[in-house]
This record gives sequence, structure tokens and C-alpha cells, in this order.
Amino acid sequence: DTRLLRFPHIHGDRVVFTYAGDLYTAPARGGQATRLTSHEGLEIFAKFSPDGRWIAFSGEYAGTRQVYVIPSSGGEP
Repeated sequence: DTRLLRFPHIHGDRVVFTYAGDLYTAPARGGQATRLTSHEGLEIFAKFSPDGRWIAFSGEYAGTRQVYVIPSSGGEP
């Protein structure tokens, strides 16, 4: 359901977005999405770094919101 896709950010031919509280990437022109995170909590406002190698986002875990960075291929913040 695309109504749940939130906070998209495009870098080149990729888009990162939040779906159901987790981060995903997909081809900007459409196609299969890849889940990057599956942590307890909420990940929002994702942005690619200028070189596209990293994704910064706001993560809220245990009631505290902070900024985290992960490789654009996914991983632990």
C-alpha cells in the first residue's frame, strides 16, 4: 500500500523512504524495494550523503530520537 510510503529522498537512480517505520531503497523509476532496517523503533527523514554511500536518518528507540548513519546498502546504525 503506497499510502504508507513516507519521507522519500532521491539520489541519482535510487530512492530511500520510510515504510511502516523502517527504511527501504528502490530504483527511482520503480521496481523491487530492499529493506535496509528492521529495528525496534522508528526510522524517518532519511537522506543520502552527497556521494550516495551513506544514509543519515532520525531514529527513535526507547523514546529517544537521535541522528544515525548507515551504509546505503543497509546495516546497524
